Amino acid sequence: VDSDYIDDDEYIEQLIFAAELAVENHIQTKLDDLEDEDGEIPYTIKQAIIMLVAQWYANREPVSFVYANTIPFSIDYLLQPYKNYDMTVQ
Repeated sequence: VDSDYIDDDEYIEQLIFAAELAVENHIQTKLDDLEDEDGEIPYTIKQAIIMLVAQWYANREPVSFVYANTIPFSIDYLLQPYKNYDMTVQ
């Protein structure tokens, strides 16, 4: 890892922001509402965000010409316990 390489930092920050919004939309709950007393969100949600960022960073094109693989299943698995099915609560 080259700690002096900062060219992608802004792009990665944008990916993190987008991943956090995507997770909030998926579970229909604000991440702030899931914070513990130390201001931390559950580790499984952090992991889902990291996986999304890594996937989007590594695969910047919307299609793959090699294999058609679905990554979101593992993300769905991590987020499923936090999904809010009560559409009246936001």
